[in-house]
Amino acid sequence: MNTEWMKRVKKFVLPAMGIVLFGLWILYIGLGFGFFKPWGGILGSQQPRRAECDLSFRNVSMEELEALEEEQRGGPAGLAAVAAWRTETGGPVRDGVTGKEVNAGVIRVYGPFDLAFPSRVLSGSLSQNMRPGDCVLTGALSWELFGSVDTQGCELSFGGASYRVAAVVDRKEKVIFFAALKGWAQRAAFAFRSGERIGEKLEAIGFGGR
Repeated sequence: MNTEWMKRVKKFVLPAMGIVLFGLWILYIGLGFGFFKPWGGILGSQQPRRAECDLSFRNVSMEELEALEEEQRGGPAGLAAVAAWRTETGGPVRDGVTGKEVNAGVIRVYGPFDLAFPSRVLSGSLSQNMRPGDCVLTGALSWELFGSVDTQGCELSFGGASYRVAAVVDRKEKVIFFAALKGWAQRAAFAFRSGERIGEKLEAIGFGGR
C-alpha cells in the first residue's frame, strides 16, 4: 500500500508541485522587474489611455479642472484622473547647503505628475499629487546644482521660499516643478479607463477638438 502510494506521489503530485513553484518564481521575477506594475498607479491592473489638450487660448483654471475631475470621476466617460500645468518665468535655484545657484525654468503642476510628464524616475518617488513645499527636479538641473541625480530629500530655495526635493526625473532641460493648486492652466492631460472613442470622451467632458 505505501509503495503504491509513493509511486503515485512521484508520478503526479511532485510534477504538479514543480509547475506551481515555477509559476510562482515567474511571478516573483515579473514583479521584481516591474513587468506587471500598472502605469501611474491610477487604475489598478488596467491600462489607461492618456489624452493631452492645449488650453493656451482657453480661460481654464486649475480650480475648474479639479471640479471637473470630482464631477466626472466614475462617470460614463471613464475619466480616471486629470493633470494640468503651466510654464512660468524661471530664475535662480539655490542649493540650501552650499548656496550655489543655477538658473532654471519653472513649471507648476496640478494632479499626478506622472500623468502630466511621463518620465523615468532617477531618485525619490512621485506621489499621485505634488504637495506644497515639495518640488521635482529634472536630472539636468539636479546634476548641475548638486553634482548628482540622487538628491531626493535635499533642500533648496527659489523665490525666497524653501522646498524639499521629492523626486528627480530623467529629462534633459533644466526645470524645477512645483505644485499648482490654483491659477490658469496652459495644458492638461486626461487619463481614461479605456482607449476607445477618446474623441467622444473628450467631447463629453467639454474638451473635444483640442
